[in-house]
Amino acid sequence: MRKLKNSYWNKFTHLTSSGKQIRDGLKFEDLIEELLRLEYGKAWKRTGKSHDFNRDFHLATDGILEWAECKNYQEPIALDTIAPTLVMAQIFEVNTILFFSYSPINKSAKSKIYSFKKKAQKNVYIYDEQVLDELILKHKRDLPPKFRPQPYHIIRKSSEKLVFVDISFIRTPILGSTLDDRDLQSLETVEKIDYNTVFEIVFLCINESLSDDYEFYIRLHPDFYEDNRYYNIVDCQYTDIDKMVICKRLQAASGDVIRLRFKTNVFRRQLYLPIFKVEIRKAGKVIDSFTTARKLVQNNWVGTTPLLGENYRKIIARLNSYILNNDRLSCMLITGFSGTGKTRLLREALDNLIKFRYRVVSFIGNEKDSVEVIFRELIYFLYEVPRREILQYLEDDILCCTEGDKTKPSYKAYRLASKFSEHQTDEELIQIIETDFDILYEKMSREKIALVIDNVQFFGKPMTHFLYKYVEYGKQQSCKNLSVLVLTVNNDFSGSDTEQLVDYAKEIEKDRPEFKIFKISGFETELNGILFLRELLHVNNDYLDEEFKKIIAKASLNPFCLYQSVYYLYEAGALGSDNDNHSYIISNEIFLNVVERMPDGVQEIIKKRWLAFLARYQLEEETCYSILGMVQILGILSQDQIRHLHLDISVVEQLSKHAFLLQREDKKYQFFHDIIETFFSAYCPQMYLYAVHVLSLQRSERIKEQNIFAYYFSSIFQKNVSEEALMKLCPGFLETNMAHKLAWDYYDRLFSLVLGFQNHDIRWLETLVSICSRLKTLLGLEKSLEYYEKMNEKLNSSTAEELFTTTAFRNYMNAYADLLFHLKRHKDAITYLKSVKQRVPQSDSDSFYALCAMIDNRLLINHREFRDSYHSQQAEQCLKNAWKYTNKITDSHLRDEFTYLNLSDEGYNYYCLAKDKERLLEIWEQCLQFPPERLPEKAMNYYRKKIQIALINQTPHVALTDIEEAREYLNSRSFISEKLIFSSSLSNFECMALLMKNSSAQRDFLKKQLSAAAQLAKMVGTKRDYEFLNMRGIFSCYCKEAENCYYHFREAYHLFYQSDTGLFYEEKRMLLIDNIIIAFRILNMLEKAEEFIGKDVLEQSSQALTCSLDTWQAAGIQRTGDGLFNLPIL
Repeated sequence: MRKLKNSYWNKFTHLTSSGKQIRDGLKFEDLIEELLRLEYGKAWKRTGKSHDFNRDFHLATDGILEWAECKNYQEPIALDTIAPTLVMAQIFEVNTILFFSYSPINKSAKSKIYSFKKKAQKNVYIYDEQVLDELILKHKRDLPPKFRPQPYHIIRKSSEKLVFVDISFIRTPILGSTLDDRDLQSLETVEKIDYNTVFEIVFLCINESLSDDYEFYIRLHPDFYEDNRYYNIVDCQYTDIDKMVICKRLQAASGDVIRLRFKTNVFRRQLYLPIFKVEIRKAGKVIDSFTTARKLVQNNWVGTTPLLGENYRKIIARLNSYILNNDRLSCMLITGFSGTGKTRLLREALDNLIKFRYRVVSFIGNEKDSVEVIFRELIYFLYEVPRREILQYLEDDILCCTEGDKTKPSYKAYRLASKFSEHQTDEELIQIIETDFDILYEKMSREKIALVIDNVQFFGKPMTHFLYKYVEYGKQQSCKNLSVLVLTVNNDFSGSDTEQLVDYAKEIEKDRPEFKIFKISGFETELNGILFLRELLHVNNDYLDEEFKKIIAKASLNPFCLYQSVYYLYEAGALGSDNDNHSYIISNEIFLNVVERMPDGVQEIIKKRWLAFLARYQLEEETCYSILGMVQILGILSQDQIRHLHLDISVVEQLSKHAFLLQREDKKYQFFHDIIETFFSAYCPQMYLYAVHVLSLQRSERIKEQNIFAYYFSSIFQKNVSEEALMKLCPGFLETNMAHKLAWDYYDRLFSLVLGFQNHDIRWLETLVSICSRLKTLLGLEKSLEYYEKMNEKLNSSTAEELFTTTAFRNYMNAYADLLFHLKRHKDAITYLKSVKQRVPQSDSDSFYALCAMIDNRLLINHREFRDSYHSQQAEQCLKNAWKYTNKITDSHLRDEFTYLNLSDEGYNYYCLAKDKERLLEIWEQCLQFPPERLPEKAMNYYRKKIQIALINQTPHVALTDIEEAREYLNSRSFISEKLIFSSSLSNFECMALLMKNSSAQRDFLKKQLSAAAQLAKMVGTKRDYEFLNMRGIFSCYCKEAENCYYHFREAYHLFYQSDTGLFYEEKRMLLIDNIIIAFRILNMLEKAEEFIGKDVLEQSSQALTCSLDTWQAAGIQRTGDGLFNLPIL
């Protein structure tokens, strides 16, 4: 209740031209300016009205920055009005924030503001409504007369409490963002909780007085022990909840949030929520106390049993023992096939993270989201951004920050978040991670944060690269890192990038106990499976154990398969349940008969359930498959989409009731489990066509507005789609993001449609080249080859001879030939290129000569992979032919392009041994005549040559300068393709330059760069492992680490024989052997080299064995600065 009458507050209003009375913000600010001066004893600086960064006053004293924001609104204020000030306070690193408001700030907003206060470690004070009145009355004698309240302005009797506690309930306490991440529910409105699932009770303690003497005491009420004993508190600080007492002291005009998390320990259909006793004391004396209401709620059975199985419990025990509460970055990685309990373990781990007071950002069940969404939500979580709309509202203010403010981490983070507002390619995302994510790594490492990600494999290369980079960052830190990674990988859908991440984690696990990798395959013993079935059916004794053994024999020890078998038993009428969900056999004869008829394997069990479901409800397959196909295309099906697409909501609800679909907390639907989605994908392989039919009945523009992928996907699966319509849409087809599981269907269909077009023009060819490029990224080299070969067959049968001399065909031919080259099918590549040369009609044109020059250039690199004299002669002739055709090109820019290409590839004939250095430099220095200004298409190749020449000339400082210049150019140009490949090359060269310098001061940095470069090489698919192991062996020798040196060189030697063939094979083998011998001689362990090289090979290297180390000079064209070691030929 207010202390000042409206007659006082009407001073801070004015009349509009229409005579309407409205509140006056400037007059209100004048009042606050005087109050701040009186309260602090000094004047605050008032901001201007343009770009005030959501503050009205600021004060800086002794390194402490304080802000004040004023709101003279008529209506109560919500979070959206306050949040921009909190966001900008993060950028400017403000210590204290004061809010002055005529109207009340609502309780939900206050709860979130005080949550922000705690997490951001800032002081926040709120002077709203009656507490603002109190402040004015406190200074009434010193205020200027125009602001001074008179006796008739003051309300003499005011009995409203100034200090109070508001209690709320949160059913799901773990979500992404932290300011607007959930809706608070009053205890009176709570209707249900979920068995064995954490919920949260929130106490908002508020002191709206001007006194600092108030204390709040909260504990479970001892008189209601029988009600409270059904709960465990999820907090490591309270081991005995009966003795738990929470005390909180509050300053004037402030508040705090106390969160207590519980979960049920026994299943009963109805329970009373925990009952608390709350006391408010002043100067040690109780001035108010109350008991929370005794609220009866439904205890829902949601299929989450207590964690069963010794193997699962051991994993959680190791999480608690080794991973939580460390001073170094810790990680738990769980791998396994679908249905083995990975997500269940993740949820149990999440409960333990809550218990040990980690701030948790959880992405469980988010596999349908794009990786951009995950990264954006992570930034919002770390930097307390309430919603995307808040940042959009602040765009102008953020852009107007000073140069000094733009160097602050929060500013960089908000700008980084904006990069994820639109779809990015994997390559673009990885580039952002490479250049911009250090601020996130630093922020994560400083706080007790847990990042929980289920199904890492669905987020692709950017996610695995981010995780790898953060782990590398953590490994190199000398200060504390309090964060934890908790991850799962589903082996059913795991790709090469995820497998590499798992292998990398296993290597770290060998040396760091706080890294644990667990592979799970289900319950280990029959008894565990029986106990799980007992829990699912709420059976308290062994009377069904023999039948349970039969079920296990049919369904396996996979938890999800057992879960499906229980659904089967209920739906087949073998089991019933009483009011407390305790199961019972309806009839022994029926039960035994149903178990006997239960099929073997989960897919067959689901099939039988599905057919019974259709028969029971007499549903048409088309109706069901339309819904399921829509979920398959959209990933998540919302209530709005169900309504707009005219889907039958009753069928959707039945699909959810029978666990084919899952209704999430936000009322949206997705497949109940990966295994369910896999079943339908196999049982009805083109289920999505039913959904396409539904979409065809909608207005195309409406579909496009709601879901761009659904629009494109349905367009290419429409019957009788015209060539003209499809070609208009093709640019969009090739840019849109999609669910990974449908990507192959999408591009395969698009490829087939475009390939079958009758009009073979330049657009047709360019489109096919783009589709093949997407398929190569999606499927890998070997699987995508099929599409290039189909395209080749079509081109061979085409009568459009003019296509063969186009740039589009030249790009296709180059991509196809490179594919064959990387697959080491050099003879096939030669055959293909010769066939093209025979097919192309001769003409006196630049396009003809450019194609011929490209053909001979590609023939050159394939011929020289063979070491016999015939192919050597052919390679030499091809180079001559390439030059002949290049010199006939009249367009100077096109001629420059092929001149550069010929010089570059000719130089590689000499790029191995130091004896060929002069000849190589004579050729490659001519490449430097084509800088980016002259030949932008080859800009990064130009920089690569500059760096290689600097390394050959033993000038590492020049190479490092050139690398920085190349990176700056690469990051500033959006049009450059294959950015990731060039980034990888630059990282490799940086490692070589640092090794060449061999500076002891840079060894920690070099160690980090070697790991990062190796990972980046894996990301782009270059099989260069032995070359990085070679460099690590050299590095270990310089560091006098004999054991590491032995391991790295041994592995490099073995991998060389597995991965390298072709040009300079023998020479590179001898350079590697020389490195091993010299390193092992330096470390006095030469005899160990014989263990893996062999005595005969060792003795053949007589010069390296017998020479003086003081006079030894490595034979490679790129060497370390001291001349001892050969650097890799990359």
